Amino acid sequence: MKHIIENATILYKNGVKQICDAIHITKKGIYTGRISTKQTQEAVFEDHGFIPRDQIEKIVVFNEHGKAKEIDI
Repeated sequence: MKHIIENATILYKNGVKQICDAIHITKKGIYTGRISTKQTQEAVFEDHGFIPRDQIEKIVVFNEHGKAKEIDI
């Protein structure tokens, strides 16, 4: 399975904030989506959108203790 980050917040350069169930970071940008386990026992990332890197200011993930961690893109 690809390296997937769950429960991420994307901050755009224009000030908009988007909360995503899961994201997959690539060289060209970020695929947003969710993790699905309906059809198989294995977790599968289902992408629902794409955001080019040049539109993203930063990505923040919160851990189980509520501490924020910025993800390098």
